[in-house]
Amino acid sequence: MMIELPQELVESIVDHLSDDTPALVSLLNASRIFGGRVRTHLYRRVDLVVNYSYSRSSQYALSTRSERFLYLVSSAPAIGDAVMELTCDIQPVRVKPSLRFSPYWKHVRDIVVRLRL
Repeated sequence: MMIELPQELVESIVDHLSDDTPALVSLLNASRIFGGRVRTHLYRRVDLVVNYSYSRSSQYALSTRSERFLYLVSSAPAIGDAVMELTCDIQPVRVKPSLRFSPYWKHVRDIVVRLRL
């Protein structure tokens, strides 16, 4: 038996837990009714780490966490709509063979365009 909660109650529950990331993730896993509101809190602020190599090819590579976030946005673009604040920490690095261009970099541009930065 499915119990329907008023939307105001759902929003109140989620907003009350807005600073508790593990609780928000639990709500997200518990029921889809919390999904939209939870995403607005989980993805409100996104910090990306970008490694930049000073080489002839001048490549950019994302940290693993940043790469995972952008992969998530590429598979579920609505998550990008929840982003209200985006920071990119650009770190110069020495050329490494493992440094490669991220195929998800275009999603950063899409978020920035949406935020009109």
